Amino acid sequence: MKPARSPGAPPLTPALAPDPAPVHSAGMKAAVYDRPGPPSVFRYTDVPDPGCAPDGVVVEVRAISIEGGDVLHRAGGVVTSAPHIVG
Repeated sequence: MKPARSPGAPPLTPALAPDPAPVHSAGMKAAVYDRPGPPSVFRYTDVPDPGCAPDGVVVEVRAISIEGGDVLHRAGGVVTSAPHIVG
């Protein structure tokens, strides 16, 4: 994965180029629920890493939030996949 560069920035020389970040594939943490219901149906658990296309980008996420749509869906929506990963 190439480091983010500003448009028009001079190219990095190999001596100055940062090492690519290691890609770990052991999984990730996620807020999930298996059925509609009260806030107690949320679980914080390990899930497999999502796939990434060869021309895709992997982004490290350090924080998430549970938004209003997530709350409404959890309270009375139809769970289309179990566990449903919030976000």
